[in-house]
Amino acid sequence: MKRESQVQQAGENANTLFEDWTEVAMNAVMDYARSKPDGFEFTCEMVRAATANLDEPPHGAWGYVFRSLAKQGRIRRVGFTERANGNPGPVWIRVASERAERKAVANG
Repeated sequence: MKRESQVQQAGENANTLFEDWTEVAMNAVMDYARSKPDGFEFTCEMVRAATANLDEPPHGAWGYVFRSLAKQGRIRRVGFTERANGNPGPVWIRVASERAERKAVANG
C-alpha cells in the first residue's frame, strides 16, 4: 500500500510542477499505443523515448500514468522485462477494442 500512495503522490507532484502533466502523459501513452499494430507490447521506457518532448516529471509519475490507464481498462500489463538497470519492468499492451476504450474514458 505504501508504494501505491507514493505513486499517487508522484502523480500529484507532477501536476503541481507542470499543469495537467498526467493528462498530457496519458494522452501521449495512448497516442503511442494507437500508433502501433494491435497486440504490440510496449514498456514505459519505449513511451518515454517517443515522448521526449514532455517535461521530465518527479520519480514515479510515469508509474502513476500507467497504473491509471490500466485501472481504466485502456492498457493491460502482460508481463515483465529486464530494464537497462537490471530491474524488472512491466510490459503493457493496449486494449484493442475502441469500444472498450471509449467506455473506459467515459467511466473515467
